[in-house]
Amino acid sequence: MYRKPNPIGLDLISFAYFILGIINIFLGFSIFTSIHLILIDLSGFSRLLRHLSIVYSGASLIILGSLQIAISYGLSETKVWAFILALAESTANMIATVYTFLSAGNSTEASIIWLIINMIITVYLICRFPRKKREAESE
Repeated sequence: MYRKPNPIGLDLISFAYFILGIINIFLGFSIFTSIHLILIDLSGFSRLLRHLSIVYSGASLIILGSLQIAISYGLSETKVWAFILALAESTANMIATVYTFLSAGNSTEASIIWLIINMIITVYLICRFPRKKREAESE
């Protein structure tokens, strides 16, 4: 069966999600493997709380990376669920970037660039959102 090729923009976004997923999974496992180095100077209850927060950080990065790889696959296959998840993630990234702008008060160039990239991704995904083709209603 012949399948129409994806637009280059969709392939680029899919590839970016795949790379981000690999990086996040790598960082998550790096946090798990280096936890003993981070906790050397801590003791008692503080050590337990720090340990739990580091474990949760590593686990959340692994989950996020796995989700990004799934989104990458779904976008390459033009699945509706992947578009919805990608839109949700890029919108959440925009909200988080604006929040750090307002709360921290530091507007670095990287934050501005990240905000612009997420806006472009969101607009592009909305424009390319797969729609059902209407069947002929004439009878």
